[in-house]
Amino acid sequence: MGQQISVETLCGQDEDFGGRYWCSFEPYPYRVGPRKLSYMGILNGEGPRRGKRCLVKAFRQGCAMKEDWNHEIERAKMAKSLAMEFNKEMSEIGQRVNLVIHTPMLVEIDEVSSYMCIALLLGKPKKKIRELEYVSVEPYLSGKFQNFNSSKTKMFDSMVMNAFSHYTWCCTQGECVVTGMKGVKEFEDYFLTTPVIHSREGKYGRTDLGQMGIDNFFANHQCNNFCRDLPRLDELGCFPKDSDLDLVAFQLESAGGIFTKKFNSDIPVIPRIGSTVHCDKPSHCVCEFFRLPCPHRIEHTSGLIYAINRSYVQEKIR
Repeated sequence: MGQQISVETLCGQDEDFGGRYWCSFEPYPYRVGPRKLSYMGILNGEGPRRGKRCLVKAFRQGCAMKEDWNHEIERAKMAKSLAMEFNKEMSEIGQRVNLVIHTPMLVEIDEVSSYMCIALLLGKPKKKIRELEYVSVEPYLSGKFQNFNSSKTKMFDSMVMNAFSHYTWCCTQGECVVTGMKGVKEFEDYFLTTPVIHSREGKYGRTDLGQMGIDNFFANHQCNNFCRDLPRLDELGCFPKDSDLDLVAFQLESAGGIFTKKFNSDIPVIPRIGSTVHCDKPSHCVCEFFRLPCPHRIEHTSGLIYAINRSYVQEKIR
């Protein structure tokens, strides 16, 4: 019997491009990170990406099961969804920008290479991939790999990525910020990988620093032409300055029909800055008063509403 040179996986479903693929990849890593090892591979199977190069990633420690990749997949899906919305917003202002974030494909290891032991002897990281271990498969990004949030990045690229991060906070009603934009640029297309998400609930894994991560982003963020009109977290406590002014937004016009789920009464609720607005449908949401887009299935701070409408309120009280 011959020796197995490459490592092979079972089939997986590609959510982005369609098709089912299995992957064969080299037994020694192409790139070594603090938490993951990356291997060069080839996609086999049925679909438009058959024969394309790919990057297979495995955790350095332990034998990963499918659930161990949950946070990675959730981050990619959330960042991808927000990137698509951002692309639309940029298009509306005449900017041709296309942020592309792929959802990794999860597959099980089927056959392990006989040369894994040689990789260990050559001084490669002491990681032996095992059968039935889960790994992720992503498109291989050819070209110059960049950290787009770095000070060394070209000004326009840095502006786009920082505006995108700022936009994600506004688009999610202050729930999270997507940062850590790394990848390859081809003309107006940015192919991005391994996004970092900081969320208020800290639900995106070990890289999610929670509210502290969101605060740190705004502490270092300088608005540019693409995001200057968006509200900022560090401005929410600046308006209103007078304790009576936090009522103004809801006294300018009839506030009838604006209630929160929490109080369910006939008296309009006037939330204070920093309080939480509970809403599950338009009649329960203060966003409806300002005709703001809202999915009506979340909780968000009243401060975000005031910040978005700051100029409107200030004009009315002059």
